[in-house]
Amino acid sequence: VELPDNNGIHSRYHRIISYSVCARGKMYIQSTFSTGLWAYDPTDNSMTWVGDFRPKIGSYLPREGLDSYSQWIFGMALDDEECLWYGYSLGGLHLVRWDFLRGGEPENMGIIGSPERGATTAPELLYRDGRLYIGDTNHLLDGPGVAVVDLARLKAARTAGRQGEICADAFLYKEIAQG
Repeated sequence: VELPDNNGIHSRYHRIISYSVCARGKMYIQSTFSTGLWAYDPTDNSMTWVGDFRPKIGSYLPREGLDSYSQWIFGMALDDEECLWYGYSLGGLHLVRWDFLRGGEPENMGIIGSPERGATTAPELLYRDGRLYIGDTNHLLDGPGVAVVDLARLKAARTAGRQGEICADAFLYKEIAQG
């Protein structure tokens, strides 16, 4: 089965499977240059569209006017409740939670990193024992980092209306400052 082209501007040679997870007998796929998630069903060799992976960032909904070169998913993992977690690149790497199996919308959980250092890419995102382990790279000349997110603490903070500190890493703002 061929992965469909859902944005109309890239040839079939550019539809590369970047990340995937398996749940409920299907493989859920994110393809490079695609703006959404696809489901592959091996029982009938079919590919179906699940939905658009782009979350709302603050009051900004990054769906219109941006080509797919500027929007990427980095890493994918399912938690114990089969919610999908991934990094979404747009002005820094945002942690996104998407309960797509129950009809939910992608939720922006904030920038991945610390107040001093923000992630820009995450080639690995793993889930184990209630925590996400996020490996990042592409941060100028310093080495890669690993962020650990305790999902119970994150959920408690969001339920209480608390936000983390703002990331002051200048590297995240390079696109805004044009270089």
